[in-house]
Amino acid sequence: TPVAEHQPGLRHVARDRPFVLLLLSCLLAYGDYCAFETVLPVIAVTVYDLGSSTWGLLIAISPLLVVLGQLRLTRATSRIPTAERLAGATLLMGLPFLALLRAHSALAIVLLIVVFMLGEMVWMPTSQTVAARLAPDELRGTYLGALAAMTGLPESAAQKSFSS
Repeated sequence: TPVAEHQPGLRHVARDRPFVLLLLSCLLAYGDYCAFETVLPVIAVTVYDLGSSTWGLLIAISPLLVVLGQLRLTRATSRIPTAERLAGATLLMGLPFLALLRAHSALAIVLLIVVFMLGEMVWMPTSQTVAARLAPDELRGTYLGALAAMTGLPESAAQKSFSS
């Protein structure tokens, strides 16, 4: 059978160097995502003195961008080679946080949210597409499961840091 030709599940995944590189890049990208979801709201309210209701309005930009722009952005970036698209999207998710070193305004946070979300909206489908392409047909579920498992590590670390 085709599955018998491959090493069992996770061992095969661990030996697939391009996929392991994708997993590592996704681990870093999920770290950015956790900072966006977990750390940014706390900083916005406690350090930058935004009211909780103001933060609520600002974070509403995120789903609005996804609803209005996800498909358009995915189509518009589809001509960009996959590796460049993935690298660029990852940079868009991480670099905007550097703006907070200089700017402490609601506008800076709005710009961070917009740029971060543009990166995330390109990064997520691209990383899933790369994982599906790298996976042998009979191990596609294992590969996509390993990719999804990368979300847990940064979330766990963020939760531990806030509970301490």
